Amino acid sequence: MAKRSTTALATRRTTWNWPSGDAALGSAEQIEWLDRFSRDEDNFRAVLRRALRRGDPVTALRMGRAMAAYWQMRGGYSEGRNWMEQIAGLPSAGPRERALAWTIGAIQAFLQGNFDLLETGLEDALRLAGDDEDQRMVALAQLLQAIASGAERDDEQWQDSVTAASRRLEAVGEPLAVGFGLVASAVLARIHGRLDDARRFAQQAYDLSTRSGEWYVRVYASTQLARAYLELADWSGAQRYAVESLQAAQRLRNLNAASYALELWATAEFNEGRVEQAGRLFGLAERSYRQVGAGPWRTDSALREELMSELRAALGGRYEQFLADAREVDLDAEITELTLTELPGG
Repeated sequence: MAKRSTTALATRRTTWNWPSGDAALGSAEQIEWLDRFSRDEDNFRAVLRRALRRGDPVTALRMGRAMAAYWQMRGGYSEGRNWMEQIAGLPSAGPRERALAWTIGAIQAFLQGNFDLLETGLEDALRLAGDDEDQRMVALAQLLQAIASGAERDDEQWQDSVTAASRRLEAVGEPLAVGFGLVASAVLARIHGRLDDARRFAQQAYDLSTRSGEWYVRVYASTQLARAYLELADWSGAQRYAVESLQAAQRLRNLNAASYALELWATAEFNEGRVEQAGRLFGLAERSYRQVGAGPWRTDSALREELMSELRAALGGRYEQFLADAREVDLDAEITELTLTELPGG
């Protein structure tokens, strides 16, 4: 009985969760909240399954919205997308349910590095939403659309679009909207070759996250700082922020984010001439990407390919051995050891 009441409470109180209307998700209580949610995770899935079997999109979507932040922060992107696709596909789902499901699924796709859904299904979500009263969903869809458009190099209006959508999200009660908008701006500034702006946006997001005591924005702000420092050939700066991102990802237990942090750290180590350490870190990154069934964002695929080629050339036959060794270790224990005992340049 207690578990059922907990599930009902979570469904009732946590109504949107990108990252959440609950201010706790944007504060130092973030990890505690996620851990509490984790204890009832199986109950929440049971509610989703039962609602889908009954063809009840309203209940299924209510629970999906309650779980959205959990999927995002813990890296359960594929699971979240799968549930949302099932909800959107229910014959009984109306335009509003489909629009919300598509948008939540688009968030998961974006964080997974898959921009395709932003460019197709998200447009449908905005159209289906029409004059929907759920302003959070509309503002979020607009932010994702601005990011997808800004990723194209011929879009010079991306900054105004991202800023406007972020402010709209903040106005409707999303505590991490500004930080996430700054991270998006850092990504897009780098794509457009504005490295100083990319570092500035990422630093603002990092500082905002640090002041609030949360870790979710910190993961992405740190990776974007590491990425900017790599572009500026500041290897020690890149190492520092890659390690910080890995530490934040470990706190969140977000293996997808940890994969990217490991890859950035490996790149910095290689450029500092520590090839063996770079090989070890890259092997762990590849293992963790494979474990979550994802890869780096397409905006960073060239970095991965370049590092892979350079490591193959430098390590010879040992390159494959590093990959094989990484497949045999306890990944969580290995990452924990790295975040606890290793420092950049160590």
